[in-house]
Amino acid sequence: MFRSFPKYLANTITRPLVVRQQPIPSLRQLHVTPVAWAKAVKKSKKDSRKTKSESDEPSATAEELIDLDEARSKFDQIIDKFNKKANEVKLGKTNPSLFDNLDVSVEDHQTSKFNTVAQASIKGRNIVITVFNPDHVQNIINSILGSGLNMNPTFDKDTGVLKVPLPPITTETKQENAKVLKAVFEKFKNNNSSSLNAVRTDYKHKLKKLNKKSDTDMKIVKEFESLHKQYLDKLTDAFKSTEKVILK
Repeated sequence: MFRSFPKYLANTITRPLVVRQQPIPSLRQLHVTPVAWAKAVKKSKKDSRKTKSESDEPSATAEELIDLDEARSKFDQIIDKFNKKANEVKLGKTNPSLFDNLDVSVEDHQTSKFNTVAQASIKGRNIVITVFNPDHVQNIINSILGSGLNMNPTFDKDTGVLKVPLPPITTETKQENAKVLKAVFEKFKNNNSSSLNAVRTDYKHKLKKLNKKSDTDMKIVKEFESLHKQYLDKLTDAFKSTEKVILK
């Protein structure tokens, strides 16, 4: 009996409870340098100011962006320029200002523009040139002969003027002039930096500033498009009228 007591005692003594803990995965700490932190704070403040500024800034209106009177003035200038150029094409070689931009040799190997040393006018089937200084007569003749205009001036000793016979107007000449006029028309319609389309594109670009178009804005835009169409019709009518005269 006494011999089994230790075994009995060993079985009755409570053993301490052992709790096994699962290892907790380590979390990587994010290290932010003082410089990076300062940049982040600065950017946040800047974005905040920008957002506030954009929200506080009043939206532009179409009436402010499109000045219809200014647009009308620009369109008028383009029509005037076209009419002037179209008239030059219509006159062709019968234009007395045909030689104005020719360079003429004068004293000391200098050159002057034709219209500073002579004056041209149309008389009958001739261009009559009055030379201001008789010493420049031969130089003016040489300038015209070398111009590529295919015109041959002669000196009239009796009157002291130069006469340039006008070339006959042929069907080929008319068609060539009409072709030149068409190119001028396209230039002032679309292709030139000061064309009707260029003015329209400029205002359309300004309208991109509108955040949202109101009914009033849409009305202004519609009036502008109508104005552009009106001047496009004017340009087309001027072209057709001049073309008709050329081909007559």
